[in-house]
Amino acid sequence: MGAKFGAPQAIGPRQFAMIMIATGFIGLAIATIQHRRQLRAIKKVYDNIPWSTAGLVAGLVSVLGLLAIFAVIFRM
Repeated sequence: MGAKFGAPQAIGPRQFAMIMIATGFIGLAIATIQHRRQLRAIKKVYDNIPWSTAGLVAGLVSVLGLLAIFAVIFRM
């Protein structure tokens, strides 16, 4: 008696993880581009605006996303 498995899945857990990580990474990249454009527009109107920490946080999250996708690719 062998084990019975369910129906084959369209995508596996690794592919799903890669899709989710890539979606988050792309969304973060698009949001970062929009943020930088808006900061440039604000700087044209106002001379001295405070430094935004959103770029730093976005960079750190991007690095984490890249590490996660490499971990999924190389099965770490």
